[in-house]
Amino acid sequence: MRTKVNFAIQDLVESHGADNAALVVRDLVQEKKVDLNSLSLKGIWEACQKAEGLSIDVQEAVVSYSFPKITGELINAKVIEGYEGIQLIGDTLVTTLPARHRVETFAGFTAVDAPDEVGETEEYSQTSLTEKYVQITSKKYGEMIYISEEMIFFDQTGQIINRANEIGRLAAQWRERLIMRAIQDLDTTAYYPSGTATAIYSAANDNLITTMPFGESGMEGLKIRMQRQKSDALGHADDNFIFINPADLVVLVPADLEVEALQLANSVLVPESAENAVNIFKGMFKPVTSPYISVQSPTTWYAGDFKRDFVWAEVWPLQTISMRPGSSVEFTRDIKAGMKVRFFGGAGALDTKHVFKLTA
Repeated sequence: MRTKVNFAIQDLVESHGADNAALVVRDLVQEKKVDLNSLSLKGIWEACQKAEGLSIDVQEAVVSYSFPKITGELINAKVIEGYEGIQLIGDTLVTTLPARHRVETFAGFTAVDAPDEVGETEEYSQTSLTEKYVQITSKKYGEMIYISEEMIFFDQTGQIINRANEIGRLAAQWRERLIMRAIQDLDTTAYYPSGTATAIYSAANDNLITTMPFGESGMEGLKIRMQRQKSDALGHADDNFIFINPADLVVLVPADLEVEALQLANSVLVPESAENAVNIFKGMFKPVTSPYISVQSPTTWYAGDFKRDFVWAEVWPLQTISMRPGSSVEFTRDIKAGMKVRFFGGAGALDTKHVFKLTA
């Protein structure tokens, strides 16, 4: 198996050149026609070196142009596999928006005015998006994966494959951590209206509900508060209510409350009722949990339409970039190939009207 793959790689480089050979390898990996766990790092090195007429002696040879290209595609596949292979909830709670600056300015949702009455032949009023804005700060995160002379010489393919997979998983988990900390407003840095750090959950925002443990009565209290929540977008003090589609209502609970939340969301009868009363909350919300919630409190829970208020400002999505041959680390650290794994983004809130924090 390894010999056939190595010969195939050598033939690809000889017939297509390094760049096109790398593209073919990428397609084969994406189509799952190559078993990454069966590959030999040393075999790929020898195939690439031979294809370009270079010595296969890893201690003396100049690195071929094709080796970092092809190993880069293989490592990239394992990074992506790790990144996408872990089940997380962050993306279901935020809306991803493109960002072009480290500190990006977004028009806050409350900056969109309600439609005004327009008389016959009168001019339509313009919505001003510059009066209110929210700033979200993005940061760059990344890791390097190096292939050393020793890894090739001792054919430590498994270590590289596992390392790439783990880096992908950790990148996804770190991004999840950033999102969940923003949703809980743990650092009071997720909401910057008009450039000023402001608490997301507060009495002033009417979205901090105390003495409201999760359960049937807690959900009833939440529903009442949701009905009373107002937005300033309509410009009418008495009837500028928000509306949350029941299909979009998410209840975020710690692991301590997960079973109860699942029962209340799916059971025909009320789990906490001795009289077997009909459960009116069945199908009215989606319960989710996360260790990033559980570690903070066993009783505090959150609810609302999170995607309407929270965003992931994305400068760069997850990227994998191969190191070019001739890098200084090739000589100073005996590195034969390397890959940079990175993403650039940040989580924050555009508004506070559609999410609630509830404490026991």
